[in-house]
Amino acid sequence: CWSSYGVSEYTAKGVSKGECLKKVMDLLGFSAENTVVAGDGVNDISMMKLAGKSYAMVDASPVVKASADQVVSDILNVLRGDLI
Repeated sequence: CWSSYGVSEYTAKGVSKGECLKKVMDLLGFSAENTVVAGDGVNDISMMKLAGKSYAMVDASPVVKASADQVVSDILNVLRGDLI
């Protein structure tokens, strides 16, 4: 269970966004170095640690920002640059 700013998220014990991302990467044959993620919540940290490149939004908590490779305010422009 994770809760912040009036939002609560629940998952089964042992389930995380990182574990789900790993399964998708394996299924599609993507390596970590070819995986880009973005997030703003504590529940995004596990996928940030797994991906080759991670972005935290400028309004994310300090612990999320510390887990990301870069802090950004506009993820669409950043991703366009990464994907081109």
